[in-house]
Amino acid sequence: MESESKDHTQKEISLQDENHFYQANLFFKQGEFEKAIEAYKKEIQIHPENADCYCNLGRAFKAQGKFVESVTAFQNAIRINPQKAKLYFYLGNLYREYGELLKAVQAYGIAIKQDPENDNFYCNLGATLDDLEWFDDAIIAYKKALSLNCKDAMTYFNLGITLTKKDKFEEAAEALKNAVKIDPKDSDYHAYLGTVLGKLGKLEEAVEAYQKGLKINPKCVYLNENLSITFEEVGNIPQALRYIKKTRICSKQNHSARIFRLRKLCDLFSNNTSDIEI
Repeated sequence: MESESKDHTQKEISLQDENHFYQANLFFKQGEFEKAIEAYKKEIQIHPENADCYCNLGRAFKAQGKFVESVTAFQNAIRINPQKAKLYFYLGNLYREYGELLKAVQAYGIAIKQDPENDNFYCNLGATLDDLEWFDDAIIAYKKALSLNCKDAMTYFNLGITLTKKDKFEEAAEALKNAVKIDPKDSDYHAYLGTVLGKLGKLEEAVEAYQKGLKINPKCVYLNENLSITFEEVGNIPQALRYIKKTRICSKQNHSARIFRLRKLCDLFSNNTSDIEI
């Protein structure tokens, strides 16, 4: 009888222990980070070598903007389980978010060494290298990510943006076309594809890209303004005038350059601005 009672007590303690971690994860999913942090700390008091608990504690601190505490938690997780690549990845993401770019590169490098087949590691490394303006290295990282996962629209988009910074517009256009093909519902992809096509002098294709973007996001100032500029470049003044007006409606700011363009287009279209509200 005494043995049964002891077993029952041990089961209750074990269940309680499990509940701290379970409850903490539940709080985290619900966005109740303060409660999650307290529950993770209780779990760590019982199981101080729980790397997953330290990892999730770090993520909870990060969600609260507590950079130092988050770094410490991730470092503790790595101390316990130094072979887990994702811990370095999370730490790298944290460093990048807070502008510690060289530390982020180092953390991503270790993550890649531990798991060289993870495309996300290369993608985030590429973004950090781009932040550092190490564009050639960023391009290499993005291309490696795409060699592991050729279905990631965001990586193609990021690659396209970085290629434009090296004036590699033909390559950039191909990358952005791939992004659009994979995810045709993202207006940003169409917008930047239009910009690159404009740089290449492919104005009709640029117009098409901007128009597709506007079908998704008709109030986008960038799309309306650039479509107006491109229509002006191809000599379609009525359409240029139409979209500069839309730009002013969508934008809360009336920049002097935008007003000047509107007046100029009005002059070109009708030689009379007196009846047009500016």
